[in-house]
Amino acid sequence: AQAITASVGSPPSPIASVQFFANGVLLGADSTSPYSIAWTPSSAGPVTLTAIAVDSSGTQSTAAPVAVTVFTPPSTTTITAPLAGAVLDVNVPQTISVTATAATGTVASVRFFANGVLVGTTATAPFSVSWTPTVAGPVNLTAIATDSFGGQTPSAAVSVSVW
Repeated sequence: AQAITASVGSPPSPIASVQFFANGVLLGADSTSPYSIAWTPSSAGPVTLTAIAVDSSGTQSTAAPVAVTVFTPPSTTTITAPLAGAVLDVNVPQTISVTATAATGTVASVRFFANGVLVGTTATAPFSVSWTPTVAGPVNLTAIATDSFGGQTPSAAVSVSVW
């Protein structure tokens, strides 16, 4: 859930409540300062948030709308090759493979990292890149999938050794 908060200036009459809307649909109201509600978006995409303050005499004042984009990150990003603990040879190309699924939208791209350094990107399933390790030692492989709404989900690190 996300907090939506509205601040109210110095109205001529006390504020009775502040109503909160997403795309014109009432989300809830709060009658106590600081005026806030918890909101759990039901879908990804663009949303216009508005707040209407109602004072004790019934006069309404509408805040300027705020445009936000709700992101739902891909639900899974998992490195499937090489396996954790694998021993890889220096200067020999290796394939790093990932499975990634999007909770909403589609997986737009996957970026691959070796010890935090970008080693490749792909936008085509099955998601994999060729990487040639050039230095011996331990390497942590990670990946970050980005969905079609811009949400990102990192994989767990897979530790391998390069010899």
